[in-house]
Amino acid sequence: MQITILGANTFLGEHLINAIDNNYHGFDKKLWNYNEKLEGLKEAIEVVSELLSRCKVFNVSVLVHLSSTYLQCSTKWPNIFGRESEEKFLKESPFNEYCTNSKLSIVITRVGPVYGEGDRHSLVCDSLLLNYYFGFVPRIGNHKDMGMLQFTYVGNVAVALIKVGEKLLYSSEHYPCEIVIICDNTPLYDFYTFFGQIYDLKEKMSAGEDLALEEKKMRGTNEDEQNINIGNWAIPFWIFFLPYLFICWIIQMSCSLFHFNSSLNKFPSPNLFYLLLRHWTFYCSYKLRVFFDFKPPYDWETCLNRSRQYYSKLKDVVFIFPLKL
Repeated sequence: MQITILGANTFLGEHLINAIDNNYHGFDKKLWNYNEKLEGLKEAIEVVSELLSRCKVFNVSVLVHLSSTYLQCSTKWPNIFGRESEEKFLKESPFNEYCTNSKLSIVITRVGPVYGEGDRHSLVCDSLLLNYYFGFVPRIGNHKDMGMLQFTYVGNVAVALIKVGEKLLYSSEHYPCEIVIICDNTPLYDFYTFFGQIYDLKEKMSAGEDLALEEKKMRGTNEDEQNINIGNWAIPFWIFFLPYLFICWIIQMSCSLFHFNSSLNKFPSPNLFYLLLRHWTFYCSYKLRVFFDFKPPYDWETCLNRSRQYYSKLKDVVFIFPLKL
């Protein structure tokens, strides 16, 4: 049996290879690595336009497509469970042939924020850089109305992708374009509580005060000890969000009216900040568990212990080489 992994040298790709090697034997792996750091983020119009024809030439029978829930969810279509083959999406799709494919079994898997060993680009890593430059991680929003952000452990994502591909390969049913959400048993927290769990920061509640995270010293390889600290004071969400929304609107209007490209136009979307810091996000794993027989191999305690060991070491690298991330 042959399996091709696009982006094999990425965060998730490395875990996917390990999961295959540890649980399956006799697989002929074809690994496509990204030669440049950001190659996987470049526009790849040729890949999508030629994908089906290439799959036909090489007799590919199953395609598992990993996507981010943030790519699908927008202010116009705020439902991450929508199929690209639906008429309302199809009208705006540049590659209708891919979306309406009926010969190849395709499952589009969608996953939220991912954490775990090998991570260098998640919110946890961004927070480490903020802690390095400011001495603490700024808190935006009140703890009581901050919403929820559902993380997923990378090892469980890798195994889920294998289970989905295995189901497609051995199933007598045809899946023209199925949508599956990948999630595990990671508890539902707002980001700051999750960050505190990763770095084993203890929470305290004082009478009449908001919830604050007590800093704890994390020992590294250097003689000096560095602190991971979440700010006790909070910037109200709307005081941060509305000015940022206005600034982004001005930049977009200027770029559109005067027809010039600017790096400022690549600022994170205000929608992203709203999803991360205000929205209550819950993913349902029913379809993944029932139809694809997936059970997360790593429980929350195992994921937490592994992640704590990794991120505590990564913290020391960040403090020594803050631009490495």
